[in-house]
Amino acid sequence: MQIIQAHQHYKNGQLQQVSVLVQISPGDVRAIYATTQPTAGHMHLPPNASLTPQLLHQVATQGIEDSSKKYFR
Repeated sequence: MQIIQAHQHYKNGQLQQVSVLVQISPGDVRAIYATTQPTAGHMHLPPNASLTPQLLHQVATQGIEDSSKKYFR
């Protein structure tokens, strides 16, 4: 698994959403995200989260797959 790109959204200086574009395997690229809102079966961003390589990896492996292409085209 390789993280190709990452986008983050802040509100009032607090991290609200992280989206990552991940290559799972050759030819298998997915957009995955996490927000501060708890979602059953997926991770959510903790209060006062900081953008770190570990957080990006956690989003890539435990976030919600997104097919809307909001950030990645």
